[in-house]
Amino acid sequence: MMYHNDKAELLSQLQSSLFAFSAPRSEKADVQEVMQIMAGVLVETLLLFEEPEQGLVHTLQKVASKLDVTANMTEDHHLKPAIPSDLDCQAEQGRLLAREVFEDWLDCAHEFRSFIETFTTQSLLLWEQDDVSRGMLYNYLYDTAIRYMSYEIAAQELCDIVIEELIGGWGWTVQDSVVGLSALAGYKLALSLEGDKCMLFFGADLPEHLDSVVHIMTQEAVRYGTPAGTDWRFGLAANDIPPNPPWDMMCTVEAYADKLLENLPLFDLQDHAAACAKAAGRMIAVAAGGEEPDFEPAIIKPLAMASITESYKGVCTKLRAEA
Repeated sequence: MMYHNDKAELLSQLQSSLFAFSAPRSEKADVQEVMQIMAGVLVETLLLFEEPEQGLVHTLQKVASKLDVTANMTEDHHLKPAIPSDLDCQAEQGRLLAREVFEDWLDCAHEFRSFIETFTTQSLLLWEQDDVSRGMLYNYLYDTAIRYMSYEIAAQELCDIVIEELIGGWGWTVQDSVVGLSALAGYKLALSLEGDKCMLFFGADLPEHLDSVVHIMTQEAVRYGTPAGTDWRFGLAANDIPPNPPWDMMCTVEAYADKLLENLPLFDLQDHAAACAKAAGRMIAVAAGGEEPDFEPAIIKPLAMASITESYKGVCTKLRAEA
């Protein structure tokens, strides 16, 4: 996608692209989807800098000042919090949009950040509606952008941890890391659910909440170079086989992961599961990406799927027994 180098024209093109991403099948864009996409735009823009999380907060504060609003996360903004899989999907669209614009940007990264700050401010004014004030929109954007940045920080840090501490220090293989991270994602998802919602399932017919976390993992793997395909769910165990989660590997990863996740603004176990799933997807790409992968995708993909589903089943089986 090519953009005109005139800033006003570029701003207009960016607005048009934002609408196209958020309303591909209708004439009316979903305001929540717009905010989620913009969260991705902001995150991608700030990832150009060494301390992106601080830069994001600084940029959001400047947007608030221009809008004459104050972040108030206790205020009811009448917009439902995005579920992790929706946030990941929409925010990734925003990241793609930001990368396409930056390709034709002629100024430095700081100028681009300033431009996106203006774009964000104007967009919130554009999308302000009678039933959703600019303050409410800002609060939703603030919460969404911080959450998504936390996913990104957590995923990268978790990958660094398993590479440096477990592979480099403990002698793990990349496969071990994929197993541990995938299992931890399924485990944390199951813990987030009430007993009656933690569902056992048959073969590859996953319950919706588990399928959404699996989608985060698989899409992240594909983004980072794992060949796409339909072989993710090949060979999953049926219900008549007792769950066999890789508890030892999962608990080892959990000890490191919890120290990280507890220091990020991710307060929901489903957000923790999403971050672990993103990290697992990146490690799958390390194992199976590129022209000459270390491991065949047809091997590492089902291994990750077995780990995330078996750990989920292990928790659900225990919850059902205790009910």
